[in-house]
Amino acid sequence: MSEKKVAVAGSSSLERLVPDDIVPGESTGETTLDLHLARYKWAATAIKNDDSVCRILDAACGVGYGSAILGSCKHNAEVTGVDIDAAAISYALERYGASSINFIHSDISEIQCRAYFDAIVSLETIEHVTDPLNTINSFWKLLRPGGLFILSVPVTPSVDVNPYHLTDFSAISIRKMLKSAKFEVVDELVQVQRFNPIKILSKQESRVEDMRDKLLWYYMKNPSAGIKRVYSTIRFGFSNRYITLACRKVGQAY
Repeated sequence: MSEKKVAVAGSSSLERLVPDDIVPGESTGETTLDLHLARYKWAATAIKNDDSVCRILDAACGVGYGSAILGSCKHNAEVTGVDIDAAAISYALERYGASSINFIHSDISEIQCRAYFDAIVSLETIEHVTDPLNTINSFWKLLRPGGLFILSVPVTPSVDVNPYHLTDFSAISIRKMLKSAKFEVVDELVQVQRFNPIKILSKQESRVEDMRDKLLWYYMKNPSAGIKRVYSTIRFGFSNRYITLACRKVGQAY
């Protein structure tokens, strides 16, 4: 594994975390990276404790640091990291490349496999796709019977602030979606990220430069989004909440 810093197109942004470029002390930078690392380590522990898991898919792997964590969880782990961003995959190959990890540039909806995966990890992914249930169903088809599926989503509003997010989830709605896709939740990790609203709204942190502009105008055009934001702030304060769920595939392969 190379230890040198590698340039990557776009660097760290609202939608791309590059550990080498993180600014210390920023909630959207260092704190967000810590949350991502904790999710991957939690997923790695779940995989390590499953004697049958060896073939792992890291769907929407980004620049590959999570794939590296998954690849080190078992001596026989074989990880396939897939991302739609070609620059991110190039970075991953140089920075985190290893004999046990194969990085592929592809849309996750077009993933093909010769044999079923034993585990699929997809963290902070399905809020970006136009049809989350269809994506989850696609993962179901790629898993062996009884296989492990680990995903995470924000469960406080994010669509209003992040123009790349297409769906807001709650802890209840994501569980219902997984159940309808024939997954059984077996464990969960809940994370809370507190933030300074002044720093975020004034874009004082480096990773929020591409946050949605004219937010007040957006709320005027989408009043339900404003209502959700007010309710979330009253209930949880100035914080983002995330849930990571470990699930088992129910039923046989197609």
